[in-house]
Amino acid sequence: CSSQGVDVAVITNAYDLEIDKQCLVYERNLTQANTDMKSTIRNAKFVLQNARLVVEQQKNAYDTKQACIQALDSCMQDDYVCGTDYEKCLDPTGKYVVDGSLVVGSMPGKALSEAKDAAGTFNDGLYAVWNPNTGSSTSLKCAWDMIPNGEGGYACKGSLSEYIAQTLTDTPVTKTDTTNMSKFLQYKIGYHNDSDGKNYGMCIGVLNQCQNFTYNKGKYKNDNSIVEAYLERVMIQIKAAQDALLAKYAESCMQSVTSCLASNNYSGTGSYSQNVAINACKAQITTCMSVNGNVTVAPTPTEMATWAAGVYAGTYASTTLDMRASSCTSTGGTWTGTMTDGACACGSGYAVASCYNTTSGGVKALTGSQTSCDDGEEIYTCAASTEPQEQTVEP
Repeated sequence: CSSQGVDVAVITNAYDLEIDKQCLVYERNLTQANTDMKSTIRNAKFVLQNARLVVEQQKNAYDTKQACIQALDSCMQDDYVCGTDYEKCLDPTGKYVVDGSLVVGSMPGKALSEAKDAAGTFNDGLYAVWNPNTGSSTSLKCAWDMIPNGEGGYACKGSLSEYIAQTLTDTPVTKTDTTNMSKFLQYKIGYHNDSDGKNYGMCIGVLNQCQNFTYNKGKYKNDNSIVEAYLERVMIQIKAAQDALLAKYAESCMQSVTSCLASNNYSGTGSYSQNVAINACKAQITTCMSVNGNVTVAPTPTEMATWAAGVYAGTYASTTLDMRASSCTSTGGTWTGTMTDGACACGSGYAVASCYNTTSGGVKALTGSQTSCDDGEEIYTCAASTEPQEQTVEP
């Protein structure tokens, strides 16, 4: 280039200038990338801090016990859990109540206005779920101070708080328990497993939002004060709903039984037509007898026939003695004495048809040549006879 008259210094300077320009551009790009990266890191830290803050806030979104209990109550009344007013959780067994309606044909037992009067009914029917079914027989603390064995067994007395204390422990309920109302509800609520970090159940999400009350040193506490207070609150509602459901059915079921018998050509006389009608109405009769306290075990055909006759004649009353008086008078007998102390006598033209065992409460029909009740038995029903006889058993 020099031999041709070109100034080499000019060319060198031009290259140097271009190199410097490219270096400056590269440097600016690196500086901007570093600036952007630092900004991204700052933003990421900010987002992470916010996320951590949200998580911490969510741990105690319900910062008071009342708010947490209310939220748990709302969750449990969801249609997929217990439904409105707990209508889907009135009977954990599903034998007696389904979706808030009584199962016709079942034997749920008598409605109890005062549970302490439940001698002989607590281990049977709908109310059996209030037995904790845990611990020794002498240490059981049943809800509502109920007595499970009316034939001389141990008394399962206690209060609702004592019942909860026996059934709510630090060990989660990991499978459904249909024999115990408390554990049934606990299973529905769910729990957090600290071992695998997973949540189980339908409403554990609520309890994870009031960890000041439900966790201890970062670990979930199953027998926390929220669940305890919730159970005390809601089980009163459930028991009241059970009582109301049984009482309401008891008020109307006799009319339903009467209508069913009439629609099946029941006349109260004639064994064939009577049996056909009673068999057709067996489900209604069984449940109605149960909710009115007339039977605690499945009624015999004789008991159903006698009870149905009394209902159909309009002389039914709910107590055992009233039922005996009704059975007596509706089959041609005469009841003497009071409703608390009396006896049946078969009048002229009638003979003894069945006897009531005063010890077992059972009823047996007379068969063969037997014409009178045995010792320890009293006349229950009468029947027309070609040879009239009269028998009176003193109370």
